[in-house]
Amino acid sequence: MLNNKELNEKIKAFFNTKEKSNLRQTEILMKNAFSSDYLMYDVVNFISLIKDDQEFINYIGLENLENKVIETNNEVCIGALIDNIEGVNIQKLEDAVINMKNAFILFNFACITVNTNKEKLENAIIEIKNAKKIYNFARYIKGANIEKLENAIIEIKNAEYIYLFARDVKGANMYKCLYEIKKLNSQNNFSDLEISLEINIILRDLASIHNCVDAEEKKQVLIELISNRYEDNNEVKLGVYFDYLNNPEATNEDLDKCDKEYLDYMCSLEEVKLSNKKKVKAK
Repeated sequence: MLNNKELNEKIKAFFNTKEKSNLRQTEILMKNAFSSDYLMYDVVNFISLIKDDQEFINYIGLENLENKVIETNNEVCIGALIDNIEGVNIQKLEDAVINMKNAFILFNFACITVNTNKEKLENAIIEIKNAKKIYNFARYIKGANIEKLENAIIEIKNAEYIYLFARDVKGANMYKCLYEIKKLNSQNNFSDLEISLEINIILRDLASIHNCVDAEEKKQVLIELISNRYEDNNEVKLGVYFDYLNNPEATNEDLDKCDKEYLDYMCSLEEVKLSNKKKVKAK
């Protein structure tokens, strides 16, 4: 008969053997996942499997696990590791994705991850100078710096994506984008984009003026602009559209002339802002 000490040692050895067996089985699963023909899906599933298994993570080593995931060169696998395993080196894993220097991968990585530095990813995607992905980043990534991304897409001088940025991205400076498209249009033929953006601005910013169907409605819009004279661009609107709104006999042709004057003036303000920035940089 075993004495108490012998019994305790054998029980301990029994469970240690069982635990080691479980750890080895999990390690085999890991090897199979990382060598799978369906690597992305199997690695992500494996990470999900071990996310609460701290014993296995300690056994295999967190740094070792990070390196194996980085070696997949797959942003989905790296993202899964960041968002599921506590204590991973997020900066190291982010850098691994950034070093791939692929705009699609960076954008996808920003989309699918929660615990990543979006500003860092934003800077990386700007550096690649891919207009489509800069536009996508601004449109779909929460907390994106719209002004910085807008400036980046303007620097690329891609008229199509400057137009899409102005049309689709909440917080975009439509007048700044219109001014840049007008500049590009003087060198190439982007008249369709220029006209389309002007129409978009009219539909958004000047809708109340354009929706007037009679003199009474014009009067109401005029009163509202006067009441809120110093909000948004109302001061400029009053300067341009006052006579049109206050004249019952004004025609659609008069309205078109006001629209052109208003859009040209707003673009001229952007030109002044740009000139002032250049002067500051030159000092």
